[in-house]
Amino acid sequence: MPGKRVLIAPLNWGLGHATRTIPLIKKLITSGCEVILACDGVAGTVLRNEFPNLAYHELPSYQIRYPRKYHTLFWIKQIPRLVEVVSAEHDATSRLVQKYKFDWIISDNRYGVFSDTTVNILISHQTRLLLPPWIAPVANHQLKKWITRFDECWIPDLPPPDSLSGKLSTPVSGIPTRYMGLQSRMHVCPGIKPAYDLCMVLSGPEPQRSLLQDRLEKLHLEDSFKTTWVLGTPDRQVSSGSGIFSHLNSSGLNELLCDSGVVISRSGYTSLMDYYRLGKKAILIPTRGQPEQEYLAQLHGDKAGFARCEPESLDDLPRLVNMLLPQPDPLRKPCPDFLSELLGGLT
Repeated sequence: MPGKRVLIAPLNWGLGHATRTIPLIKKLITSGCEVILACDGVAGTVLRNEFPNLAYHELPSYQIRYPRKYHTLFWIKQIPRLVEVVSAEHDATSRLVQKYKFDWIISDNRYGVFSDTTVNILISHQTRLLLPPWIAPVANHQLKKWITRFDECWIPDLPPPDSLSGKLSTPVSGIPTRYMGLQSRMHVCPGIKPAYDLCMVLSGPEPQRSLLQDRLEKLHLEDSFKTTWVLGTPDRQVSSGSGIFSHLNSSGLNELLCDSGVVISRSGYTSLMDYYRLGKKAILIPTRGQPEQEYLAQLHGDKAGFARCEPESLDDLPRLVNMLLPQPDPLRKPCPDFLSELLGGLT
């Protein structure tokens, strides 16, 4: 493994794809690999802030903004744009490979980031799209074509029956599929007694991120609970004196989550991995138009330490907070990490 030159390229779709590659990047660096980053937008900003000494390259952006009111046809209309960007990022990858002569490419949900001259790994927890039956077969057929361009698919999860992603990550025929373990940059901070009742963690594509922030602000939860915010806007700075942060690096967010009794956030998969790693209580609000978030909120919302709140029912949040706050932090199984084994098996 030492001396390998590796391209890491996470998707800029919220911050989760970028943040869950942070443990992998650190593992590669400590193993003696040369790591080069490629991304775009706010996810790229996160990676550059975490690893300011690593070379970074901008990839084509998907630039998809969720509508204020979701309809299934939204995704149908996006297909030409998705195909176009996958092709464009493949062209950009070819130029980077020509320049750097990579040994490995590790792409987190960027289906155009691969090369015929490298070992190509796709990281994805979503190998099956949960869409209406009239479009699901076509969409999943295209998804499989993209996935099987890679040499291996790594799922950031535990094998069944301990899987967090459920039926989202059904193994794909035609490509070796391996489990990475839960990929969280968080770790438990022993002995901390929470100073905050609530931590609001916002993320995801616009305008839905801003819409949720506006709606939560109108609830004035800070009148009843000691509250702190992480806005999920690393490209926009705000004063942190009032307990409101535009963005925090890994250690800062880790400390703040440990310092909070309950987290309110979207039901993104990376967030779920963080809460399981920390044994953290959380209220999950799915994003309308993201079927995987709706599924994950339903799958985990009734488990110990979790509650689900639909976007149309945010007025119910005070009751849910009061329900969760007195409960002890949930005891969860240890989270094995298979990264060393997976990386050791690459050539």
